[in-house]
Amino acid sequence: MKKKETILVIYLDILLLYIIIKSIIFYRKYKINPVSFVKSNFKEALCWWLIVVIFLLYGALIALNYFGLFGSIFNNFVLDVVGLVILIIGFITLIVSHTQMGKSWRMGLDNKTKTKLVSGGLFGYSRNPVYLSLFIQAFAIFLLITNITTLILFILLLININFIV
Repeated sequence: MKKKETILVIYLDILLLYIIIKSIIFYRKYKINPVSFVKSNFKEALCWWLIVVIFLLYGALIALNYFGLFGSIFNNFVLDVVGLVILIIGFITLIVSHTQMGKSWRMGLDNKTKTKLVSGGLFGYSRNPVYLSLFIQAFAIFLLITNITTLILFILLLININFIV
């Protein structure tokens, strides 16, 4: 039985469901589009679309890993356990960060809707805990599927989000 691979697919499913449900609830509650990618600035739009491509690649790699078509260069039980714990911590950080953002939450940069700067909770420790949670989750995926491709995706994500910030 492929326990680690199955857990990664379940994680991906839960993450996608969470984002979809969160977006629908947010829109119904605030009547604000939660997907706000900048269209006027080419560089910002390119960075956001690169994020989308990176996430799609992560999803594809997790699916390929599940079917045995892509995987780690070596398997290590301790590394797997550490990776799963870090993945859970990253996902919880994402949910808490989103919750603490309240009405200010968006995917992308929204130049139309002005919101208050969130400075409490996790935002009192990190200016971008949502991005931090993405780094944590990407690093966990690298630990769980240890190979050059997941390392490159992790580095691309770090670089790209730094451009966005």
